[in-house]
Amino acid sequence: MRLSVPAARKIIRQAAADTARVSFTLHALRRMRQRKITRRQVMQCLQQGVITEEPAPDRHGNWACRVERLVAGDPTSVAVVIEGDGSLIVITAFAGSDNVPLR
Repeated sequence: MRLSVPAARKIIRQAAADTARVSFTLHALRRMRQRKITRRQVMQCLQQGVITEEPAPDRHGNWACRVERLVAGDPTSVAVVIEGDGSLIVITAFAGSDNVPLR
């Protein structure tokens, strides 16, 4: 059974509305620091962004996808995992994308 993009978007936005439901891997935090991307930018991307890579199952049985958004004038991409309980794990974040909508 696949997780549809609309269903994933709804789960991501609901989880991102509560920062306690979003965790960051050490890799994500290091890359965010290196790339000068703030937690706030990541949260805005999750709350308002578009899914540009359809949800796909990961090796742990969760769903992984990419969310992108223009945040503070910069295209921002976030690789995120949706866990079975609806919480999120940010895997990495990076600037730049050809897919980011202008709104």
